[in-house]
Parts: sequence; structure tokens; C-alpha cells
Amino acid sequence: MDSDSGIDIGFKEHHPDEKSLVCADILKITYDLGTQIFRGTLKAAAPDGDDAIVVPALIHRDICRHVMATAILARSGFAEPCDITVRALYESCVSLIYMLDGDTEKKAASYRVMDALDGIKLAKKLSPFTSEGKDLRRRLE
Repeated sequence: MDSDSGIDIGFKEHHPDEKSLVCADILKITYDLGTQIFRGTLKAAAPDGDDAIVVPALIHRDICRHVMATAILARSGFAEPCDITVRALYESCVSLIYMLDGDTEKKAASYRVMDALDGIKLAKKLSPFTSEGKDLRRRLE
């Protein structure tokens, strides 16, 4: 219970068990191997920037990030939040499998287009010169 507000926020002290520590170590090894693969893939794609190589590598980078996040949570003994990171890890793996399952060039190009469109949408939302940006500033004030 927070002594200032009188509100119980429900945090429990966590102590990782041996299984959590072993899991965290395995995930850390997986992360290290994954970053080696990521680095090698980017070196292979560097000369021409081939989207069919770069885009799957970027999805692979997301997989590495989710693995590391899960390892950190497991090492700290936080099992419940691992559900979220493992779900994100699963979704990234499915995305990578889809990307590599034939016609990778077209899928990678689509991925790049969607990423650019998302960037344009975000820029419009944040720009002080658009109605969306002005409305956002008004709401934030």
C-alpha cells in the first residue's frame, strides 16, 4: 500500500526461481546468436540494399528484441509480463515465416510501402501545420 495515497497498487516482490534463470540464460544465448545472424544478413545485403534481404532481417531484429525482453523479465522473475513478450515474439516469427514463404520480393516491397504510409500518417498527425496536428496540440494543452 502506498503510504501517501492509501492505494494498494498490487506490486509483489519477485524472486526468480532456478527455471526462470535457466530460461533467461537460454534466451540470452539465443539473442546473441540472433544478433550474429542479423549482422551477417545485413553485411550480405549492404552492397545493393536488396529489400528481399533487408526486410526479413529487420523482422529478425524484432524477434531478437522480443527474445531479449523475455530474457530480462524471466531473469527478474516476472512471469506474467512474459506472456506479452512471448506473444510479440510469436507474431514476429509468423511475420518472418510469411515473408520468407515465397514471393519475398513482392512482400518486402509491400512491407516498405506500408511502412512509408505509416510514417506519412504519423507525420500528418504530429505536424503543427495540419488540422490533425493542430488538434493534437490543442488536446495536449
